[in-house]
This record gives sequence, C-alpha cells and structure tokens, in this order.
Amino acid sequence: MPLTLISKSENARILESASFKDGQYFIEKWLSKGKSVAALFDVDNTIISYRHTLGTDQWFVFDFNEFIKQGLSAQQAKDKTLASYLTIVNKIHPEDIYVVEEDTPETIREIQALGIDVLALTSRGSYLLEETVEQLARFGINFNQGSYKDVNQKLSQSPEGIFYNGMILSAGQHKGECLFSCLKKVPECIVMWDDSLVNLQRVQASIDAYNQSKLSENKDFTPVEFVGIRYSKLDALIQNVKPEVVELQRKYNDRILSDEHAKYILKAEHKKTRQHCVDIEYQGQENKIYLSVNKFKIYKILKDIMPNIEQYQILGAVKEFFGKQKLAWRFEFTSTVFQPLFHKLSQHGLILPDQFDVLQPIFSETRKALTPFYSLRARRMLAEDQYVEGQRVDADAKVGTKPKPKNKK
Repeated sequence: MPLTLISKSENARILESASFKDGQYFIEKWLSKGKSVAALFDVDNTIISYRHTLGTDQWFVFDFNEFIKQGLSAQQAKDKTLASYLTIVNKIHPEDIYVVEEDTPETIREIQALGIDVLALTSRGSYLLEETVEQLARFGINFNQGSYKDVNQKLSQSPEGIFYNGMILSAGQHKGECLFSCLKKVPECIVMWDDSLVNLQRVQASIDAYNQSKLSENKDFTPVEFVGIRYSKLDALIQNVKPEVVELQRKYNDRILSDEHAKYILKAEHKKTRQHCVDIEYQGQENKIYLSVNKFKIYKILKDIMPNIEQYQILGAVKEFFGKQKLAWRFEFTSTVFQPLFHKLSQHGLILPDQFDVLQPIFSETRKALTPFYSLRARRMLAEDQYVEGQRVDADAKVGTKPKPKNKK
C-alpha cells in the first residue's frame, strides 16, 4: 500500500499507511548506512485490538467526551472512564483479542532480529501491565530484549507510568517526554508506529527539542532523524463509534443475557449464516414453472447461471420467505426450459430441501415422463374416501372412468 506524506521537516517525516510493514524499509535503509536505530510501537489499534468497541481506545475517547458533555471536568471524566475501562478489560475474552494484521508479530520479530532496540510505547498505564504482557504474549510478541531487557522503573510524568521490560506505559501522558525520560542513549534514527497522529507529533516535538538543545551545545552535532508511521488500518472502526453498539455492549458487560435477548442475538446470528434460496412453483397441468427470488445476490447468481434469464421475467409478486412477505423477482418457464436450470440451481445449493425432495424425481426424468407422474399423483390425491349418494366413488371414476349405473329395481 502506498505511503502518504502528512508532514515533513528537515529531520522528520510523518507518513500514513495501512500496511504495518511499510516502516520496516526505513530501519533497513538507515542500518545499511551504519546508523543506530530504534523502533517504537504503539499497542492498541496498531499491534492489537478487540473484536468489540467496548474497551478500545476509541471507546475510551467516546466515553470521556460523553462525560465532558455532562459537565464533568477533564480529570473527573478521565477518572470515571478509567474506572469503567479497568472493569471491562478484566472481562475481555482472549478470543476477542486479535492482531490488526496477521503478519505484524512476525514483522516485529524480524525487526528485533536486526539487533536494534525495539520498544513498545503505549498510552496504557501500570494498571494494565499484566494484561498487556499476556495479550502480546498470546501472539508471540515480547519486548523484553536488547538494551532494555529486564528494566523496571517508574515514570516521573505519572504515578501510573512505568517502563517495564521494553514497554513504556505512559498512562496517557506525553509520549515524547516519557520516551526521553527512559532512553539510556538516544539513537541516531527513530521509527515509530502509532494510529494517533497526535502521539507521533508529540514524539517528533520531543526529538526536535532534543536536537535544538544539542545543537546549541555543539554545532557539529548530527540531529536525530525521525519517521512516524501514522497507521490507518483501523480508521473506519476508530472514526465510526456507534453509541447504540456501545450501550448494548456495556449493558451485557454487567449482567447475564436474558433468554429473550439471547434469542434475538441467536436469531440475528442465524440470519447472517442462513443460506437464501429460490422459491419454485410447479403447475403441472399448465406445464409452467414459476421461479421467485427476493435477494439481489441470488438474482446475480441466476444471471451467471442463465445469462438470458431476463427474457423469462414476468411482473414481480409478493411472496412469503421464511415467514415474511417480500416483493420478489418472478420468472416463468416451461418444463423443457427449466429442467437444465433445475440441476444448476441444485449444484449451487439454491433450492430449499423440501422443494428439492419433491421436484428432483420429476426433473431427473425425461420430459415425456413428467405427465404420467402427475397423472398418477392426481389419482392418489383423489383416492380419498368420497361418497356420492351414500356410495364410495373410486379414483378411476374421478379421473375419467364413468361410474357404473345403479341396478334398477
């Protein structure tokens, strides 16, 4: 995917990409020139995320802003959101955690294998230290190596800030300031991945301030170079938080689903996986077959199966599908035309099982065999106990044989 330039200065660039691997190029380029390099990785929405909005970074921002709208101060809003956040995180199921791109863990390991310092730089705080280690380990990601192996120090920026085993947990503080308070030695080049442009700009600002300070002391100082990758893979999710989804997830985070709500959810899940089929009506006496479809995707499949199907289209009709009345596309065929189409529909799994059971014996026969089959069926249907003037009339009589006259007295 292409890299898009967001901003550029003499020693820094911030680019946007939806591909995690794009930043690896700059590391390898600088290493080939003999420069020292460090790689920094955000965690949430960059390395990993959750399969639900509740508990994500975007949810945190959403809830924080909702409290601000209610008149709370920024600190009060943060405290209330954080309290909810800690409750939620403890309930997140491991299977609901995923890496944003499947090859991200391998890319991180490849970068670590280059022998450079690779650090996590996240807005999480020490209150999520254990969860962060466990979540990353689930995907084989371990930052406890290199120059900062086994490090454990508090950050001055926040009581909840900590630098632990190659992970800088900034607790929502200025990432640039937290970074420079942790570095033993500032490398010549830094590459950073983060979904937040603000965090990248803050790190860039800290690097610029560091460069200016060093240049004021020594005009021959070589400024630190910076490349920020504004990772955009999950932008669609981050920028479109649905309040109704958040409310529903919050509701069921604190209680067990009622049977009624469980049924609704199961029904929705069944609907997502339900295979839609065509509806077939066979009118044997008229030698007509009517095919009805209420889903456009099925209509498109029909067009692929039978490109000239439109010439058999008649006016639509309101039909009942799975207990609901819907307006359907409607097609009219003769038995001869429909017979090969029947087998193609069957191959694509587009015929309901009960309709297939009835129609398969019919359309597996030759055209000549269709009429006798339905003649026999008519006889069977009419072979019920029926009485005329108190006497039973057999099926042959109803089908066409004249009844025997009564004996005259």
